[in-house]
Amino acid sequence: MSTDQTTNIGLPFLMPAQAQKHITVNESLTRLDALVQTVVESRTRKDQPATPGDGAVWICPPGKTGPDWAGFANWDLAYFRDGAWESLTPRTGWRAWISDESIMARFDGSVWIADGAMESVNGGQLGGLRNVVINGGFDIWQRGDSVTGTDLFGPDRWIMNSSGATQTLERVPFGSSSEAAPMGWPANHLRMSMAASENFAGIMHRIEDVRTLAGGAATISFWAKHAGAAPSGNIRVNLIQNFGFNGTNQNTSTREVALSSNWKHYNHNDGLTFELPGIDGLTLGAGHSLRLLINNAATEIWDLDITCVQIERGRVATKFERRPPAMELALCRRYYRRYETAQTIGDLAFEMRTAPIQTGSGPFNYSAEI
Repeated sequence: MSTDQTTNIGLPFLMPAQAQKHITVNESLTRLDALVQTVVESRTRKDQPATPGDGAVWICPPGKTGPDWAGFANWDLAYFRDGAWESLTPRTGWRAWISDESIMARFDGSVWIADGAMESVNGGQLGGLRNVVINGGFDIWQRGDSVTGTDLFGPDRWIMNSSGATQTLERVPFGSSSEAAPMGWPANHLRMSMAASENFAGIMHRIEDVRTLAGGAATISFWAKHAGAAPSGNIRVNLIQNFGFNGTNQNTSTREVALSSNWKHYNHNDGLTFELPGIDGLTLGAGHSLRLLINNAATEIWDLDITCVQIERGRVATKFERRPPAMELALCRRYYRRYETAQTIGDLAFEMRTAPIQTGSGPFNYSAEI
């Protein structure tokens, strides 16, 4: 046992005949202030904040930078008080609320992990098919890893949204550059960039069947940042009930969020819970769908890095659902397929959403997109 501090959280003891005992007591109180009911800002931010609030706490991830953080050990608690940073080394079993993810996490002796009540079964994810977004992790790119143009599909199930300005949608694998993935687990993210200024440009995902999640709460979540061309204001997250050709007029609900240059998990804490109306008595036309549109109302050049997009029933976002690659590909191929040789459209119609439209002459493209 140490003779100068407590065993578990290192509170300094008062020594016999010690002068200025109030300094030691105050040191213990400030440490307790950081460690009791611990709330941290983030466990993914890597750059040391320039103007932290007094008493603010972060978890230092691998790759951290800054005059103080660079010298702290990975996964230490970085605690800012009285104008200076202090590093607190966690012990196995410590818990903290992660503000930017809205989860509890615990330190397992080597890393901070989500501490949900049934986050997994035997290490695997709990349940499945909660996420109505297909290819929300941007792993499937049948059309190629980069697409430039106007109103074109890039990653499967994702389409450009502009009225004339050229956009580029490209796959950026995590680990292929100096950039590390949020929490180290997504394989890819989408980068959308604009070649010219245009208002309301962005990306769209169309979910087959407007009845999806109708008549209840739905929550959108995703990880995002900008890559350098920052939007001048907030970006818009739109959830649209589109009733198809000659159907009822569409219903649009919009929220706004602020992008930064650091990865952030956007979720219900950012207002991304929507109350979707029921559709009883409304007219459904051909191609009806639920649509996610992420765009920018300003007329400007901007970019967006995004991954782990999820839309699910309920008012609280859960951890991103990772499906087996073969399943994700099969879901994508209901809407688009590419072959080296020509296929029979009538045969493909049995497996795709509808009889596909063929383009190209090798490779051959077959599209049944909404």
